[in-house]
Amino acid sequence: MPRWHSLHLYLHSSTEDTDRFLTDRLAPLLDGVVARGEAADWFFIRYGEGGPHLRVRVREPAAAVVRTLPGTLTRAASAVPVLPGAGPWPSLHAEVRDVAYEPETERYGGPLALPVAEEVFSVSSRTAVTALRALHGHGPSERLNLALDAVLTTAHALGLDRQAAGGWLREHAAGWRWVTDVPLLPGAVVHTRVNTVFGARREALARRAAAVRERLDQGTAPAWQADWATAVTAADKRLREQHPAGLLWVWASQLHMLLNRLGIGPDEERAVCRLAARSLLEADGPHPFFADGPDAPDRRYLEHSKFTVGETEERTPRRLTGPTAPE
Repeated sequence: MPRWHSLHLYLHSSTEDTDRFLTDRLAPLLDGVVARGEAADWFFIRYGEGGPHLRVRVREPAAAVVRTLPGTLTRAASAVPVLPGAGPWPSLHAEVRDVAYEPETERYGGPLALPVAEEVFSVSSRTAVTALRALHGHGPSERLNLALDAVLTTAHALGLDRQAAGGWLREHAAGWRWVTDVPLLPGAVVHTRVNTVFGARREALARRAAAVRERLDQGTAPAWQADWATAVTAADKRLREQHPAGLLWVWASQLHMLLNRLGIGPDEERAVCRLAARSLLEADGPHPFFADGPDAPDRRYLEHSKFTVGETEERTPRRLTGPTAPE
């Protein structure tokens, strides 16, 4: 198994200042280490336990890197502004702690699948850095647009059609209700926000979802989306060699980690996944349930539920094949 060196770098800073540190300091520093052959790869995670910090993992680092990296990170982080009123936390701004890396092996498909997952962690980190560079200077709404595109790209790269993608994303969003170690908004609040936004931007969101998928198919997607999609498709193929039925639950965790790296919190993640699902499943234009015309959902249901003369085979009730019902 590869050897990972793990450091926790505490940054009591805003999300935007942390973005800038990632894109301007951390990524160039570690990319340089890898380019010089002093390490094999790296990835990062944003974390809040004990104070906001980055968990930085470097694979197969040279001894000199292990020795000098903590000091280098502390000096670089010291220049990042502290968020006024932040804390108090049991950590210092720009503090670096050497904490052993404990992989979540089962969460990512077991021992044989873990190396693939760790490769995806590294690609995900580079993807996030590239996307965040394009985000500089934009407001919070653009970060959510970025997250929406990341969600849509991931689902498409996994080969999911619109129906399957919508179901997968809704299942992932609903899964947060079992999380107890993170404070979350009530589900009704998230649903209300999603439905309000979707109601106001229904057609634009449906067009955006279609455009993301079309550009990926045509090879015209932004570089970060194209690179991420290529990596996801390739990694999923490797995982299916071990698990032919697929590991969508593993990819839900990988999607969560990509959104984490983009600076998206859990409640935002729930909302973005539900919004993406609604955008994917939206028909061509709004169709109020009781609208006039043959495309209205109630009229379509009525039409397709009729028994029509001459179509007996098509309309004959199917014989049940399950367990025999009790007498």
